[in-house]
Amino acid sequence: MYVEEIKNKQKNKTYITVLIRETYRKAGKVLHRTLANISKLPRPTIEQIKKIIANETIYAVNQRAVSIQEGQEYGASYALMKLAKELALDTLSILVANRGGAMFWL
Repeated sequence: MYVEEIKNKQKNKTYITVLIRETYRKAGKVLHRTLANISKLPRPTIEQIKKIIANETIYAVNQRAVSIQEGQEYGASYALMKLAKELALDTLSILVANRGGAMFWL
């Protein structure tokens, strides 16, 4: 995988296309497959992507300054919400009782 910059001149303007590509062989021929067009990303982001793909070290991080904390889960809740909307369950009124005997509407 690599980042390729293609320069295209049309009249007096130069257009630059930046692509993430991979090389592969088919029937003995070397071919290129485009994985993503990253032309519209800001230039610093493109440079960071180039470094990541080239396996370069980007920054050195002071491990004492960084702390890892558990965050709130989001993905599964979002997936269930989308499924409920697709099944039109979000339009239903449901009476639910919890273990304490309290009842509430969903």
